[in-house]
Amino acid sequence: ENDVAVNAIADLQTWWADEFPRVYGDDYEPVSGGFFAIDSSTDPSGIPCSPDTIEDVLYNAYYCPDDDAVAWDQEQLLPDLAKKYGSFTVAVVLAHEWGHAIQARSGFDEPTVIGELQADCFAGAWSKHVVRGKDSRLAASIEDVDRALAGILSLRDAPGQLADDPNAHGSGFDRVGAFQDGFEEGADR
Repeated sequence: ENDVAVNAIADLQTWWADEFPRVYGDDYEPVSGGFFAIDSSTDPSGIPCSPDTIEDVLYNAYYCPDDDAVAWDQEQLLPDLAKKYGSFTVAVVLAHEWGHAIQARSGFDEPTVIGELQADCFAGAWSKHVVRGKDSRLAASIEDVDRALAGILSLRDAPGQLADDPNAHGSGFDRVGAFQDGFEEGADR
């Protein structure tokens, strides 16, 4: 999973260097605060957004706007997703978190659930780039993307969760639909 993460990070930086100016008409600023693969032995004071305990961020991946950094659980979350849904799912999770970095650069200011769905859309647009195989450090087939979508579906909101919940990510239909919009129509969508 760590090889996939390293290659995904490099690929996302390169792809967004071209895509951000095309979509937003401005230069892309690479993520500058670092990348953090965490586990249960990680000191929480040294990771982005300094959680009170490491348990607060285990089984999660997140972008921290204050630190301009991306962190992910390399002990449970990513290995579990890779085992269940394939290694490309690891890359899609990171692409989603990158979507939040893009939002920080573009002045995005919408409710949480809209931000989560836009991040899924951006992950879909990047995934299409990988499937096309042009200038990508990763390779993925449509089957790999389908399996990754199943992984995203597993991370949907529980039925009945309100859209204005500060932790809302969208229903399964919302999340898959947003990813597919990006995959089919690109990051402009």
